Amino acid sequence: MKKLLLLIVISLLSFTPLCAQWVPCNNGLPGHTVYCFAISGNNIFAGVFGGVFLSTDNGNSWIFKSKGLHDTYITVNSLLVNGNNIFIGVDRGYNLSTDNGENWTEQKNELSDTRIYSFAQIGNKIFAGTHSGVYSSTDNGISWIKKNKGLADTMVSYITISGNNIFAGTFSGGVYLSTDNGDSWVQKNNGLTDRYINSLAVSNNNIFAGTFSGVFLSTDNGISWIKKNNGLADTMVSCITISGNNIFAGTFSGGVYLSTDNGDSWVQKNNGLTNRNVNSLAVSNNNIFAGTDNGVYLSTNNCTNWNVKNNGLTAINILCFAESSNRIFAGSWGSGVYLSTDNGDNWVAKNNGLTVGIVRALAIKDNNVFAVTSNVDLYMNQLPGSLGGVYLTTNNGDSWIQKNNGLPYMAFDTDTIFKDVISILINDNNIFVGTKDGIYLSIDNANSWIKKNNGIVGYNMVNSFAAISNYVFAGKEVEGVYLSSDNGENWIQKNIGLP
Repeated sequence: MKKLLLLIVISLLSFTPLCAQWVPCNNGLPGHTVYCFAISGNNIFAGVFGGVFLSTDNGNSWIFKSKGLHDTYITVNSLLVNGNNIFIGVDRGYNLSTDNGENWTEQKNELSDTRIYSFAQIGNKIFAGTHSGVYSSTDNGISWIKKNKGLADTMVSYITISGNNIFAGTFSGGVYLSTDNGDSWVQKNNGLTDRYINSLAVSNNNIFAGTFSGVFLSTDNGISWIKKNNGLADTMVSCITISGNNIFAGTFSGGVYLSTDNGDSWVQKNNGLTNRNVNSLAVSNNNIFAGTDNGVYLSTNNCTNWNVKNNGLTAINILCFAESSNRIFAGSWGSGVYLSTDNGDNWVAKNNGLTVGIVRALAIKDNNVFAVTSNVDLYMNQLPGSLGGVYLTTNNGDSWIQKNNGLPYMAFDTDTIFKDVISILINDNNIFVGTKDGIYLSIDNANSWIKKNNGIVGYNMVNSFAAISNYVFAGKEVEGVYLSSDNGENWIQKNIGLP
């Protein structure tokens, strides 16, 4: 499964040139990856891992809106505001709010078991781009009809609408066009050399496509495409939005770029944008919001500067702790590692060099702190950043170094490759880690790893460890408990009495 695409649904508003200044908008929103925005009047909705935040004061403060969202591990991939109704597309269907996000209800219908990447609306019709194609609803989402005729690639990452034209971007099939409300689709890829579409944006007769090879422009309704990368140092384009003559491109590691000449040239606009992993962009009047791996940033003055706007953007999921002396480290789902030196009264993020936000387990020995990480969520979405694995800090988290020599690459399919480490144990000079490929051992402070699976059978996901002297116990997801008394050279199943 390909990397989760970070999608937005916004209204394209005319306004004076933006981006003179970016301001972080994260008071209370530490470390959240913001995947999508939707703006309706004074309401700004931000979709994150775990739910939705709402700001009514231009991003100065945020309130978590999760009542009724029973799955705290959902990833909000897309947002749509339709009158009083707010739709959030997640990995299995969508949730609906009819009261400005105060309450959410999971919708049980034709979309219940499919991942929703994007929404778009024209008149009373709502379109959803999903893992299994395009769906259309004419009754405000009560029922949906699949609209895949002519759609050879049914993994639809993005939908945008211009007049009677509906454009669908796909994971590997490029761009498709429908002129009959989705009843039929025609592929439009002449000149589009990268057919992995992350984002689409339309302005008059211009259609922009953001891909992993940069920006492509069509001026003839998708009949032909031209690459437009002059000045675009980072060509991995995650999102595009347009306001007037300003075209904004967010990238996976290079921040935000601005073009004022229809994509002929691009200028990087990152002053104050301390996190350059930009997942989503949204425009409201003179304000442009950037959703990053570290919350929300706002620019109000033509992109000269950015300011963080994360006040209230909290709700961190803590997965693990490790303690030594007066140090308490907390590993989170999506926000990395935090450190407290005053018994938990205050916490400081410690993520320099730690490019993966999901920290499954922590372990400490002397000055060495190890974090084992994953780069895929519960539904196998590959998240922005590195490939995961083991990280080491020797300076209380001020900096982290990846320690993956010998650890395996895992693959959910041909496009989702990662290092997924689940558990860790330090026993004297031996460091054991559990992966989806079994147990690995390091005897040189994680500089190298050796597989130690002799005697272990069946599915090899190792979720936990414990040690008593020379006895090391490993807990597996399916086959129960294994014991080794020789530093992992051999394992024996020990399940008598276990159900």
